[in-house]
Amino acid sequence: MNERYNIGILVANIMDSFSNRVSKGAIAAAEAFDANLFIFPMKYLDVDYGNTMLDMKFEYQYNILMDYAAKAKLDHLIVCTGTIAYICDDVRKKEVLDHLSGTPLLNVASNIDGYDYLIYDNKAGVTQAVDYLIKKQNRKHICMMIGKLINLECRERYEAYRAALDANGIEFNNNMIIESDISEFCVSEAEELLDRNPDCDAVICANDEMASVFYPILQKRGKSIGRDIMLVGFDDSPFAVKMDPPLASVKADAYAMGYRAVEKAVNALSGKNDTDHYCKTGFIPRASCSSESLYLSNMNNVFSGDDTAIAENIINYIYQSNIPAETYEQVKQFCLKMVAELRSRIINRTADADDLKYLSDKTEEFLSRNRYGVELVPRMIETVDGCHKWLMRNAPAENVSVINRIFKYAVIKISNGMINDFKKLEDSQKEHTHLSNLFTRDTLMFNENMAMSYARMMNKFYCLDIKSSYLFLIDEPAEYHNNGEFPKNLKWKFMSYQYGMNFSMVPANERDVSSEYMYRNKYISDSERHTFIIADLYSREYQYGLLLCEPTSDKFFADLELVVYQVSAAVKLINLISEQDRINEKLHMKNIALENLSEIDEMTGIYNRRGFYRAAEAFIESNKGKDIIVCYADMDNLKLVNDGYGHSEGDFSIKSLALCLKEAFGENGIVGRMGGDEFAAFILSEKTEGIESIIGKKRRYIEHLNRTANKPYHIDMSMGFCECVCENSYDFKEAVDKADGKLYDNKTERKRRNKNKVSETDH
Repeated sequence: MNERYNIGILVANIMDSFSNRVSKGAIAAAEAFDANLFIFPMKYLDVDYGNTMLDMKFEYQYNILMDYAAKAKLDHLIVCTGTIAYICDDVRKKEVLDHLSGTPLLNVASNIDGYDYLIYDNKAGVTQAVDYLIKKQNRKHICMMIGKLINLECRERYEAYRAALDANGIEFNNNMIIESDISEFCVSEAEELLDRNPDCDAVICANDEMASVFYPILQKRGKSIGRDIMLVGFDDSPFAVKMDPPLASVKADAYAMGYRAVEKAVNALSGKNDTDHYCKTGFIPRASCSSESLYLSNMNNVFSGDDTAIAENIINYIYQSNIPAETYEQVKQFCLKMVAELRSRIINRTADADDLKYLSDKTEEFLSRNRYGVELVPRMIETVDGCHKWLMRNAPAENVSVINRIFKYAVIKISNGMINDFKKLEDSQKEHTHLSNLFTRDTLMFNENMAMSYARMMNKFYCLDIKSSYLFLIDEPAEYHNNGEFPKNLKWKFMSYQYGMNFSMVPANERDVSSEYMYRNKYISDSERHTFIIADLYSREYQYGLLLCEPTSDKFFADLELVVYQVSAAVKLINLISEQDRINEKLHMKNIALENLSEIDEMTGIYNRRGFYRAAEAFIESNKGKDIIVCYADMDNLKLVNDGYGHSEGDFSIKSLALCLKEAFGENGIVGRMGGDEFAAFILSEKTEGIESIIGKKRRYIEHLNRTANKPYHIDMSMGFCECVCENSYDFKEAVDKADGKLYDNKTERKRRNKNKVSETDH
């Protein structure tokens, strides 16, 4: 048996319509071509999460999965660049693909030079939509929400719109279009487009989500959708048909694109020539473009034409042209066969008992094999009623009894099926809620053996239909900030794995692994095909590791974020508990030593506040009446360093400044960290050449530090000095306060001088 190909696919938010359907299509193709599939569900690149809602602030962590995919050493990667990087220009998209280019790539929903690609035929569908609006609906002022022109698909859809207007002799002006976000966050642009175009009679949108924004806006303005203003979307998302009125859209089947992407990857790996880069699109008219749409209410037109036309009309009427591609052919063949049988057995001759039994059995067989969503049932019953009328108009009078019995049977079966489906759905939801609660509970049930706790948290993974799973942790949690560089050369630990209801720890001697080992570890069976979803484990700014999940079905997509949050929380808690245990052990073993060190600042190695004042008391006791120099200092711009480069860099700066003060005051000086980025120091005047000497030593140290530290920021501190004679600790504390005041004055004066310099430069 040939070794299976290992194919990875990077998608955006897996619960968004496009990414969800692409993933499902990719899974179906991986099954068909017997390939292993690894799904990396990211979010969106270069989004300013700092300006979004708090619960989205750390979603950038998902995007680290791109780095993991780059290091996975899979056979082929499929990258949905058009959605992951939808707000990025082509230069940035090429950077993304170049970052992954160690593995053969297929670029989806985007066309970047140097990379194989797969995109929608955006022009055909938009051209059909514009032609329909002009020629069938006599629309004269068609506007467009064009999305982001840096996005290839938006750009092609806009260009097709312009070309179709021109071909139909419709004059264009720039007021008829507007750029916007390609999500529901485009309300203000939609309002502006309508305000600019008071005579607008149709709007085409670059996707369905943008089109959905117009529904409440037009309702508020008293405009009727489908009559006053017609709406067209793109993608034909599942929600389009559920809008009121149903949204006309250009059908661009993401499922078919996902399937085709895997097929192209397999062909590339097999050496087959596959130069087709386009997925078909087609315009689907619905009520948002015509109140008389065939797909909404005109049942009389369904049962007209030949058998093929009637079968296709039935499918379009029931599904409102939103039938999943994976079931279309099966339903079409049944409809074709049933229409042909009804015509031959009921219309063209006198029916008998065998005909009644045959047609009833076929109806039973089809309805038992195919389950329908509750929302389809009313249109199915309407179709049965339409078919009944069609037969009554065309069949011999002697067949009336058979016709009535057949369709009474069909309606009863559909109704019973609906009731059973409701019951199954209710039971399924209750069961899922119960199992989710078990998963949530057991994920946080730890025992004294922390290593075993990693395995025990997987105890109820099977409750979420996870067939198998594998937990990999970074040896030490890695701090990662938005737009920062992710730490390199991480050490990985393979902690535990699960198969069905069984879970196990990985033996200690097998835990140290490489990043590529995760995807081909010895506990993954080679005898069967696998689809894995890669779950990123993180908490706020910290990355903890990865969880490979093998779900039994794509229903797991809805539970993915629950798993991410719950397992991440569990790993974090185990890490904290383990760390606390280590700290407690150290406290127990080194209690006396720690007591002696209680006056030393742990980070810098100099005195802490308590130690500094105790050292000062001892010093004053033996040096009463002598002149001393007291200094108070703090770091410049610590917050900017922490915010921009992370707290580890802030800590580095603080430790560097502690060393600087020790150098400036020498071995005869006493230096302490007063808290945060604040320091104090003092020395006998007779032991130094004076304040200027201290400042000079500090300046030389800082210059050398910034020259050699190779940091992207400048390290420095401000200082305030006080010279005095100390007789007691009260005098000393007063001197420290005065030095602090001088520090404040020094900072104020420096800010004033810097401001004046900027002002002079401006003039």
